[in-house]
Amino acid sequence: EVWDWDQYSPPYVKDKLYPSVTAHNILKVARQIEEYVDEGDFDGLVKAMSTARSTGTEEPELTEYWMDTDERIKRRGVRTVQNVPTGFPVLDGFINGGLPRGCLAMVQGHSGLGKSAIMTQIARKASLAGYTTAYLTLELDSDAVMDRYDSALSNIALQNLVHKPKEVRKGVKEAYVSSTGTPAPLYVQYYPTKSISLSQVADYVDRLRQEKGVTLDLLVVDYFDLLKMEGVYTKKYEALEENCEMMRGLAGEYGMALWTATQTNRGGVNKETVGMDDIASGFGKVFPLDLLVTMSQTEAEKKNPTEVLRFTIAKSRLGPSDETIYIAPNFAKMRFKDYSAEEADRKNLIIKSKKKKQPKKLGSFGP
Repeated sequence: EVWDWDQYSPPYVKDKLYPSVTAHNILKVARQIEEYVDEGDFDGLVKAMSTARSTGTEEPELTEYWMDTDERIKRRGVRTVQNVPTGFPVLDGFINGGLPRGCLAMVQGHSGLGKSAIMTQIARKASLAGYTTAYLTLELDSDAVMDRYDSALSNIALQNLVHKPKEVRKGVKEAYVSSTGTPAPLYVQYYPTKSISLSQVADYVDRLRQEKGVTLDLLVVDYFDLLKMEGVYTKKYEALEENCEMMRGLAGEYGMALWTATQTNRGGVNKETVGMDDIASGFGKVFPLDLLVTMSQTEAEKKNPTEVLRFTIAKSRLGPSDETIYIAPNFAKMRFKDYSAEEADRKNLIIKSKKKKQPKKLGSFGP
């Protein structure tokens, strides 16, 4: 073993080196086939070939359902504690307290609806709750993202931050001290649009391990469609589907929860409820997801003073789907509060669509 792969080797080195070593080992076994056949050691041949093919992979532990009951129950309790909360209590209630490590969640909404703002709250709340978090932004620069954090934590509107430096400093400090636990590091990194691929995202996570000695609980990538796609594809939707699968693999490899976002297509812009089939640039992005939350807002809701947004759990491997959550946004201070349908109705946040009156049908008359 030349060096510790998990700590020092970037993922793309593994991708380049392991296939080469695997091919070499298979060729080595192939040259010895005659010896195995002459000795009648067919089991040895199968084992040698299997070992050669598994270069660079770890064999999973063999588990048996009936004998593993006690250990499984213990693990389930640990997993629940380790779920990373979203910062939206009503949503967390539908997914067992938060997004589990190794899982991929996506926010879907049309341009300008507030996907990035929602994800900044997810990252901020996770950090305050003690979960080490990184926020990769491919749209806004790092200062713009941190302005949003300053505004939310100090309760000072974005446009007033520059005029109230003392109040901002005091508000951020008080938020840090008054958090329920010890806030964990919150890293913010800007990359220009389409400048990095998922391999480079993995390099960034490795760099945090090596230079800062931290292991991420949560990674937020803002947002998926702005990444540089890896591989050569003839059609865009194939690249998006394959890279979404790779992103899910990234979450599993590093044992972290991962949030990202994508666009809604034009057909879903003014819908009251947006579904999976309204996702832009290819339905295949949905398949690897553990959780898909769609955002929507009708024209009537935009004009209403509350400007309520609607979350719909369009897909979930973590709990029920087709649940609706209402979000009362404060974009000036980057704060968002979620309500169940019952709570939103009591607070008159829901704008009920008016049904058009149907003309009365005239009955038939006899001669």
